[in-house]
Amino acid sequence: MAARTKKDRVPWRERLSVALDMPSDVFPRSTYVEVRGRESVTVNGGGAIDLYTENEVRVARGDGVVVIRGKRLCCRAFRRGCVTVTGRIDILEFEGKR
Repeated sequence: MAARTKKDRVPWRERLSVALDMPSDVFPRSTYVEVRGRESVTVNGGGAIDLYTENEVRVARGDGVVVIRGKRLCCRAFRRGCVTVTGRIDILEFEGKR
């Protein structure tokens, strides 16, 4: 049997959430993203805002970045690692490690 590479390993939060039949976002330091239509995105569990322009907002997380692209983007709320961005959301993507 071949050895598993680091890329093939399943994160402990994911394994635990499957074993306990619980969503993985209830564990500390996990990122939860809520999308409401094309008008609002909330990133909970993020860190700092790396980039903030009218067309792009980048929110740092422990294992990468959440990128929100669109038009007339506005940061409506930022508190304790929770960021809410409103405007015309065109693209939502995750960059970085899994």
